Amino acid sequence: MSLMSTLEVLLWVVLALLFWKKKLRRRFPAMGSYLALRLTATPVLLVFMLDGSLLGSKQTTIAVYFFLYWRFT
Repeated sequence: MSLMSTLEVLLWVVLALLFWKKKLRRRFPAMGSYLALRLTATPVLLVFMLDGSLLGSKQTTIAVYFFLYWRFT
């Protein structure tokens, strides 16, 4: 699961690089915003997912992960 999540981050980076390199952000500004959101939210969520005791207790980390996931994705 962690390997697939890490690969997801890499795929988002590659997609964003291609998107901005081809200057598609002017033609599709909403997609550019979505890619920017995914590029910031996915690594943050990955840290919460992989480190279960990041915020002290596992229940707190799970609650924060749940809130962030449904708020930003």
